[in-house]
Amino acid sequence: MGIGGEVGTFISLPTGEVLLFTMERWLTNDRPSRDELDQLNRMRPHLARAGLIGARLRLERARATTTALAAIGLPAAVMTSRGRVLATNQLLDALPLVFVPTARDGLALADAKANKLFQQAIASGTGDAASGRSVPIAPSESSEAMIVHLIPLRRLAHELLSGADILIAATALNPTNLVPSPTILTRLFDLSPAEARLAAALASGDSLGVAATNANITYRTASTYLGRIFDKTGTHHQAQLVALLKGAYVPVAPSKGE
Repeated sequence: MGIGGEVGTFISLPTGEVLLFTMERWLTNDRPSRDELDQLNRMRPHLARAGLIGARLRLERARATTTALAAIGLPAAVMTSRGRVLATNQLLDALPLVFVPTARDGLALADAKANKLFQQAIASGTGDAASGRSVPIAPSESSEAMIVHLIPLRRLAHELLSGADILIAATALNPTNLVPSPTILTRLFDLSPAEARLAAALASGDSLGVAATNANITYRTASTYLGRIFDKTGTHHQAQLVALLKGAYVPVAPSKGE
């Protein structure tokens, strides 16, 4: 292509980000002269200011996003794929017994089992192929049960939100007699289709044996599925699982004419 050498500079920003400016040169004038390098070095403070302003604008967009979610009652945060928090809203900040700040601007869940699922979801929650994940938090003496949703930010959303990779939003559990569909359970808790169908059957009141028979699988296979469901939902026994799934029901508004 005729492209030769390259000149570049790294600039560290107070926000913790690092900017990289590069300038390619044609093969015909491959090596920059000393005078050209001096001119570029004189531009470095201006590049740093421009980069800092751009980073601050993107951080303001991230804060605006979490503030908007607070307006509809959702504790929220945006973070990078490395677990660095870029912005939180006041609702999430008001839950110190649920969300715990960690070193290097990180975030953890106070519940140890839920936090294990949370950190796994952060580690695998980026890229175009990534899907959202939900992590249940069991109730305690100091906090109610809730579900923490991790939503990957892609393409334009990733660029607009200061390079954020994940949106975190928490919702309270609302007990109901209704049960989410297997499709919803698959998306919420990363269950396989077979696991989601079994979970929905159990939440509907079927015993494990009846659910296995209706699904045309053996009791042993159903037990294996149930163990995986426990791991993915952070539950320990069937009654706890059923309570969680019924609390995760999201009502859908009827379409016109219904």
